[in-house]
Amino acid sequence: MPGQLTICFPIERGPQSLHARILAMSVRRFLPDTVKIVAFKLPNGSPLSTETLSLFEWLGVEVREFLPRLYYRHPETIFKHVDIASSEFNSKFVMLLDPKCILLSSFDISDLSNLTNGFSAPSSYHKDFVSDDILSVAWENIVKQKRDPSLSSAKEVGKQFDPSVIIFDTSSQFSDLWKSSTISVYNAQLGQKVKDMAPRVALQMVIRSLQNRFSMAPRGWGLLPHQEKDAILLRYERMSAILTKPRVRDLLIEFEEAAEDAGYYLLNELTPGDIRFFQTLK
Repeated sequence: MPGQLTICFPIERGPQSLHARILAMSVRRFLPDTVKIVAFKLPNGSPLSTETLSLFEWLGVEVREFLPRLYYRHPETIFKHVDIASSEFNSKFVMLLDPKCILLSSFDISDLSNLTNGFSAPSSYHKDFVSDDILSVAWENIVKQKRDPSLSSAKEVGKQFDPSVIIFDTSSQFSDLWKSSTISVYNAQLGQKVKDMAPRVALQMVIRSLQNRFSMAPRGWGLLPHQEKDAILLRYERMSAILTKPRVRDLLIEFEEAAEDAGYYLLNELTPGDIRFFQTLK
């Protein structure tokens, strides 16, 4: 289904743009040119570096500003992904990613049609879990506020999902539901910890609202560095976590050399020689 997918992610100026450059390079390496890549930045924010902008131009990455409907309400920027999901897209499907992701292989874009007008996400890993008690209390309070019988079962909280890797059909209600549910959670006066997790808690409500229009992300999506052998899309917290992984390390060397041959910078001061150094580490 080429031409019907947009991959998007937020980007920040300075060192944080490195992650977005690596992600964009991996998408261009493994997916057709018909897949659109959009990097979202804050409106009126500091400009991105010339190196990043020129690399994005070479890779065909569109840089857009997102409308901060919710973003400025929270100092920890938890609403960034929610606002981006609410942007306008021309494609049938959108894959919304955290910049700290890297595509490790190609995949059949037609598989996305299995989403059946809803959305998909991988399971969260344990570090990101909100306690069951917090989820249940949040759920029950939001149900009371909405007075919606379809949301009445706290048992539906269940498994938690990662808001940094989301695939959704733009014809679905996903972005509107996620935004309204996030606002409800944030305004529910359930304490700062729940506020900080508002988008994540809200995903549980969206799953319940969409019912059979939610599906687990395809196998291999959103895995962690220690699962690299099975990963299609890998997510990470620190560069050091992926530099010690042979499969990722080889790809980074390939990406850097390709960018250098074309006259662009991908990894800045980090060279293929530096990357190979991690081969010696246990």
